[in-house]
Amino acid sequence: VEAANINTGSFDPFDEVAEIAERHRERGNPTWVHVDGAIGLWARASLGHQEVMKGVERLESWSTDAHKLLNVGYDSGIMLADVGRGHGVDDLVRRTHSLAQRFARKLGESGRVEIKNDVVFNQVLVRWLAPDGDHDAFNDRIMHCVQSSGKAFFSGTTARGMRMMRISVSDWATDEADVDGAVAALLECAG
Repeated sequence: VEAANINTGSFDPFDEVAEIAERHRERGNPTWVHVDGAIGLWARASLGHQEVMKGVERLESWSTDAHKLLNVGYDSGIMLADVGRGHGVDDLVRRTHSLAQRFARKLGESGRVEIKNDVVFNQVLVRWLAPDGDHDAFNDRIMHCVQSSGKAFFSGTTARGMRMMRISVSDWATDEADVDGAVAALLECAG
């Protein structure tokens, strides 16, 4: 199961999965459920994201990467500890979620895109709408344009049979001005 899918930022229903696993065990079927939390396991440290993490503790194993949301080197070790409420990771999770919502809101208000996911964490899945109807090519052109400008970097993905742009808010230094500047650069490229 996943905690923050790389394309949509969505979380699997951990309580439901745990119930299914427990029923399998009761029938004598060995069952082990692993949570891929490369990005989203950090949401457990945020009071504002407890609902999406409900039941994760009922599953057998979890993995995460510090290099994604915490912006540290690939070969770093991770130690998780309860240091109280309202500290670093909680702030980081809340802020990246808020900034992802800002991206979705500002791009959505432009009328030039469809936001293709519920922004429950730090991922925004964007489908640019081409005036000529060739949305797939338009999405790639916009990403190439903004990358070439050096103002922002967004990667593409193909999901649900459509070419889309994926926004991952994962840098601790990203702020509202960065989001607004990136949105302006994207809209300029789409113009």
